[in-house]
Amino acid sequence: MTPLDAGMAALRRIKDNTVEARLLNSRGLPNFDVRFFILNKAGEYAGVAMYGSSESNYAV
Repeated sequence: MTPLDAGMAALRRIKDNTVEARLLNSRGLPNFDVRFFILNKAGEYAGVAMYGSSESNYAV
């Protein structure tokens, strides 16, 4: 599994398991942001976020 695939799978699990009404927006999606920066032993990397923004930049 690539770092991007792992990050997307983690975001998908968070989205699927967020069921409390106070944590959901009007569209039924999580109303909070989560960011992951993933690096594997081979040096491959990825950065993923629940919601993108101009602040979603990262450096390795």
